Amino acid sequence: MNFHEYYQQQKIAEQKVQQYYQEARQAQAVKVAQVRPYAAMRKAIAQFMYRVADWIAADKRSAEPEPSSGIPFKEG
Repeated sequence: MNFHEYYQQQKIAEQKVQQYYQEARQAQAVKVAQVRPYAAMRKAIAQFMYRVADWIAADKRSAEPEPSSGIPFKEG
């Protein structure tokens, strides 16, 4: 193999590597585009669940009687 053939094969190999990286970047972009809506939906559901849990906890706190001082109240 002479220098010219080696140079040509080196160029072809570099082009294949560049093509591989380009295809990998495109595949990664497609994957991110497919996953992003699901991640946003999961985040929205989690936020909703936290709000519901806070609402339930606040509702339970408001339903509990006030703590007493331990001294029974007597009218009179």
